[in-house]
Order: sequence, then C-alpha cells, then structure tokens
Amino acid sequence: MMAPARLPTVTAPDARCVLIARFGTVDGASQAVEVLGGAFPGRVGSSAILRIQLGLSAFVVLKDRPEGRGALVGGLMGIVATSMDLFAGDGIRALAGLLVERGVPEEPLSLLGEGLAANQSAVVIDLGAETATAARRRLRVLGACEVMEQEIGPDLAHLFCKEPPPEPASGRGGRLGRVVVA
Repeated sequence: MMAPARLPTVTAPDARCVLIARFGTVDGASQAVEVLGGAFPGRVGSSAILRIQLGLSAFVVLKDRPEGRGALVGGLMGIVATSMDLFAGDGIRALAGLLVERGVPEEPLSLLGEGLAANQSAVVIDLGAETATAARRRLRVLGACEVMEQEIGPDLAHLFCKEPPPEPASGRGGRLGRVVVA
C-alpha cells in the first residue's frame, strides 16, 4: 500500500484542499461523503463520486458549493479516470486538461484511478485545509485503500468560479450516469 501522496501546500487561513480516495466497495465513496459532511459541518464543499459496478460507470457531483467547486472536483475526477477513458471528448476531459496545465500533477491521480476495478468507487472531496488530517484518518477508518491530498491555492480556487459543473457523456467501458448537483 502506498503512503498518502502530499502535494504542495498553501497556508492561507481560509485555505481549501481536496482529498481523493479509492474504496474497495461500490458504496465506500458515498458513505465517506456522508460521514465527512456530518463530522465537519460547514467545512465540506463540493464532492464528486465515481462508482464502477458490473461494467457500468456512474459519475455524480453531489454539490457545487462554493460556486465553481463542482467544476474543480469534476476536473480532478477526470484526471483520476483518465486511464479508464470514460470521459473522452467531453467537458470533464477539458477541465482535467486545464488543471494539468495549471500544475496539478497528473501521474499520482491517474495511478489512483488505474487501481479502480469493478465494484469499487472513488471520491474527490473539497474541504477546509484545517480539517484535512482528521478527514484523512476518517477515510482510512471507512476503508479507503488509497488517500491523496491536493492543496488548492488561490489560482486554482478561482479558476472555475464562473464554470458550471461538468456534464459527463457516455464513454467507453459502459454507460455513464448523469451529473447530479444538489
């Protein structure tokens, strides 16, 4: 098992970060969002879940708060799913490319995605940086196989402020569920 990757940090008091985790169950990512939302009220922002079940893929953006974070977490999930080629030719792939151009390291995220198999899930969760350590521990307790952290600097935090959440399209490897924004 790899040690959690820790990417460059930002120390602003209102700093945000994103945790990316892979679970060995199809429901693990959904449970993680529920548990972290309850444990850190007001500190968990947008989240994106990718479920792989019986050859069917489903991608869901659970919420887009603050505005534009749905595009950010959707783009990061696009990087995670690069190896699966689920999002070829649509907005998520474009968002992922923009993030890579802005310096988000592609390799660790795509390697996490390569580890996804049938009946597994992944989650990208935007949250306050001050909660990252405790949230990582909770993700491990909930059964996360891998957990990574991406600090969100001001350049990335405001990159998608006017972008709508991504709309995935059907891709190879199965039917892709629609984006749901709550």
